[in-house]
Amino acid sequence: MDQESIVLITGAARGLGNALLAQCHASNRKVLALVRKDDDRRDLEARYPGTRVAIGDVAVPSSLAGLEQLIAAEGRLDVVINNAGMLGKGPTLAESSPDVLLEHFRVHCLGAFNVAKLAVPFMLGSTSATIINISSRLGSLGSNADGAFEGQGMSYAYRIAKAAQNMLTLCLSQELHTKRIKVCAIAPGRLATAEDFQEAATHVLARIAANNLTSARFNRADTDHGTNPW
Repeated sequence: MDQESIVLITGAARGLGNALLAQCHASNRKVLALVRKDDDRRDLEARYPGTRVAIGDVAVPSSLAGLEQLIAAEGRLDVVINNAGMLGKGPTLAESSPDVLLEHFRVHCLGAFNVAKLAVPFMLGSTSATIINISSRLGSLGSNADGAFEGQGMSYAYRIAKAAQNMLTLCLSQELHTKRIKVCAIAPGRLATAEDFQEAATHVLARIAANNLTSARFNRADTDHGTNPW
C-alpha cells in the first residue's frame, strides 16, 4: 500500500476503525469512511479534512448507495478494511436469542459480504488490491474446540458470527486470487484501551504496507495480531 492507495474503512467512527482512519490520515493516504450516523460523518470530516465519509449500514445493501457513489467518483479502490462490528452478550444458551444471533451474523458476515460485493468491481484495476476482514480468535473453531475460551463467558452470537466471517474470507480468497485481489483476516487481539486500538491499527497498516499478507487459503495462523484466525 503506497501513498497513492485509496483505502475504505468501515465502522470508522470509533474504536479500531477510528484509529485506522487517524493513522491513514496522518500519513496522507486518501481514505473513504463508512459510518452509520450523520453526526459521526460531520465529526470525521471536521477532524480529518479531505476524508470522504458515507452514511450506511453494512448489513443493509440498499443503504450503501452513497458509499458506492464515493468509490465511483474516485474511479478505483485499493484497500478495503471491513472493520464494522458489534460486541456480543449471551454466554449461555439460555441467555442467547435468535434475534441477537441473526443481528451479529448480519453485521459481521453479511456486512463484510455486502461491502466486498460492492467494492470488488472497483478493485480490478488496482496493483495492490487487498480486502482485510477484521476477525477475532473467538471465531476460531480450532481454538474453541481446544477449550481456549472455556469458562470465560464468551458470547454465542459473536463467536458464531465471526466463525461465519472467517469462512466468508476463505470463500472470497479462493475466488478473488485469480483476479489478483488478496483477501485476508486479521485478529487484532484484545482491545480494551485507546493504546490497544492504536497499536492494533499500526500493526494492521504495517502489514498491508509491507504486503506482508498471505492469501487466506494458504495461511492458518491463529495468534494475536495474526492473519487468518481459523
